Amino acid sequence: MKKIIDIKKLFQEKKYTEIISQLENNITKIQNNSGILNLLGACRLLKGKSNKEDLSLALEDFRKAYLKRFPEFGTYKKNTMG
Repeated sequence: MKKIIDIKKLFQEKKYTEIISQLENNITKIQNNSGILNLLGACRLLKGKSNKEDLSLALEDFRKAYLKRFPEFGTYKKNTMG
């Protein structure tokens, strides 16, 4: 509960780089939570002076979050209809 409050406080203070650092240090917990992955992607974009790498990482975070939420869209199914 303490970490949630800390991250909420950091977000309100617009300390996005600190949030990224905290979340990346807890990557095993992130892997199972689409909300945290979305937060990580948003912080990468909001931190200011985003470069191509930041944009690429944010998009990957959003993609992973989406696939966690909707795993059925992560598989490709060939159209077998004529």
